[in-house]
Amino acid sequence: MYITEKLKKEVRQRTAQFQSVENDRKWFRKDQCWAWINRFDYWNRNSVYWWEIDHITPIANWGLDILSNLRVLHRKNNVSKSDWKLVCSIRSYWVRNVVIS
Repeated sequence: MYITEKLKKEVRQRTAQFQSVENDRKWFRKDQCWAWINRFDYWNRNSVYWWEIDHITPIANWGLDILSNLRVLHRKNNVSKSDWKLVCSIRSYWVRNVVIS
């Protein structure tokens, strides 16, 4: 699936966790596991706020490339999924992310 800037914005806007005017100005949001992500760190491997677009129902399980099946996830939470179920391995603690294990 090709990820356009428009698609990134639409999926990111659907992420409502800790969404506020102040955080939007600072380009931060929280993913479904409440881990901080930064708007400009999509696939930025050098960032602690690295995020990806995830399929809620995987393509392998007949999931579709439609907006309602996509979500924003911190990279570590995305790779921690088990049998396509979300496992939160990183969350926020105040203003930083911490590993849960």
